[in-house]
Amino acid sequence: MLSKQKLKFLSENNLFEQIDRNELVQLSDDYFTHSRHEEGYALVIENSSADEMYLIVSGIVRITKNMPNGEDGFITSRSNGEYIGELALIRNGTRSANIYCQSPVEIVTIKKDVFFLLLKKFPIIGSNLSTTIAKRLAESDKKTIIEIEKYEALLILHQKINAQKMELELLNKKLQNTNNQLRDALAQINTLNEMLPICSSCKRIRDDDGYWQQLESYISKHSSAKFSHSLCVDCAEKLYPDLSSKQKESE
Repeated sequence: MLSKQKLKFLSENNLFEQIDRNELVQLSDDYFTHSRHEEGYALVIENSSADEMYLIVSGIVRITKNMPNGEDGFITSRSNGEYIGELALIRNGTRSANIYCQSPVEIVTIKKDVFFLLLKKFPIIGSNLSTTIAKRLAESDKKTIIEIEKYEALLILHQKINAQKMELELLNKKLQNTNNQLRDALAQINTLNEMLPICSSCKRIRDDDGYWQQLESYISKHSSAKFSHSLCVDCAEKLYPDLSSKQKESE
């Protein structure tokens, strides 16, 4: 006969849903092992032999799968009132995933032979299993859809980021060209933006090497300015007085 504690555990678990407590209490107490485990404890290791299943009395377990890169890929978690490890018993195979205690966990262990004995004694357990499996498959499909939606959203975001990156690269090139033009213009400005020694008589300019150059030669060398030669009115009268007088008479 079941102890009051184990009767409570079984009656509150989904596996024994719709089974009368008066029938459960008739089960042998030895069928079920009650235990507690600390956070991080490995309850099941992937690819190990399957000879028992577990009812979760309290706490949370984390189900993971070994990934090719050596890391644990998270699948799902289970908590109070749920059960785990039954599929490997039904398939009569090895464990397909790892189960770790995500928090301190309290469980009831059911051995493989007892599990099938219970299935035979309470056919409703088979129905409960089918309902749970269908629900978990639906959750799995929903998660798959969510992951696909996340992937599509990330793909769109990635495309936008790439487009923006290309635009920024083009803008950077334009800015770089503009900066180069400004730098060249500034260099030209700075060329003549200094104190120039100029002869007060002939107006020649002394360069950095100490040589005296004509004003127009120096400016042409240090800028893009071009010169054409002519005479102002005052110089024309001074240098060519006769020509200037004739011009005034003709006017």
